[in-house]
Amino acid sequence: MTVPGVEIAGLAWLRGREEPIPGRSMADVRVMSWEEAAFADPGRFAGDLRVLGLGDGDSRASVEFAASAKARADAAVSEFRASQPLHVAEDERAQAEAERIYNSARGSALGGLRKWWKDRSIRIEDRIEVPLRLPLFLLSAAGIPGCTASFTVEGGHEREFSWSVTVLGSGLGADSNVRTSASATFKARSGERKVAFLPVMISVEKVAVVERGKAISHGHRIDVAGLHGQANDPAVMLLEESAVPPLGPREHRYQLSDDATGGIATYTFRYWRSRRLPVRLGVKAYGTEIGLSVTSEMDQSTTLTYELIGGHDYSVHRPAYWDGVLWA
Repeated sequence: MTVPGVEIAGLAWLRGREEPIPGRSMADVRVMSWEEAAFADPGRFAGDLRVLGLGDGDSRASVEFAASAKARADAAVSEFRASQPLHVAEDERAQAEAERIYNSARGSALGGLRKWWKDRSIRIEDRIEVPLRLPLFLLSAAGIPGCTASFTVEGGHEREFSWSVTVLGSGLGADSNVRTSASATFKARSGERKVAFLPVMISVEKVAVVERGKAISHGHRIDVAGLHGQANDPAVMLLEESAVPPLGPREHRYQLSDDATGGIATYTFRYWRSRRLPVRLGVKAYGTEIGLSVTSEMDQSTTLTYELIGGHDYSVHRPAYWDGVLWA
């Protein structure tokens, strides 16, 4: 599932044999104008302008304007709240006034950004459709023969387990949020590593910024608006033996080396989602690398069951960037 001339940096380990699992997905493209996104995250706005090929002299003032406008809005709200007596600081009227102050500053900032961009547009010169697998959960079993690990949906096979996946485009492209769910248990046997993932298709585009009919810069962007309308079901991949995801912090240690019987010890573990930070991927196309931000969040806890053979000690870790378990 590769496209000639395109590489995905950060997911080189995601390779193996795919297995379907019962599930479904539903995409919801978040409608946010580029100026709203710039006000919400000026740092990301700066990166968007860079990948569009706009020079620092052309874009620096607008990025600084967005950053200072957001800082002023935050400061105005903080100052208002600090001026209120403690017993009314959380009052509905106080909350409404704080929101009004923030929205007033935000509206002024959006107007200034629109004025800067008003004679410009983005022209798409070429597009590549790129398939992408977004990891949801990594399940592995300890490498001693006879060990297993299983992922069980809370409440049995009839219930569904769900994730919320947010994909941020780049270069003033759209953002998308996808909710996906699976309704089956899957199991890993000794030494196996399995990944539940969501397959999606993104667009990598070669673009020009046009001002009054003339191209003033050339660059690239990633547009994920196409996730709307995609109906890709989640799947599971059995990773190749050499495909090892980056290891994260240790979750637990099981000390069974004193068990001379070699019997099977069964452990049940309630897995709670991690606080997920966006994972930065790199899409290499058109001779450059464009950043892509992905966040995957579990909507509820799940039950993991381990079968461990006596006579050995085991260390189970979380992956560095995604939810799941890996054995050292």
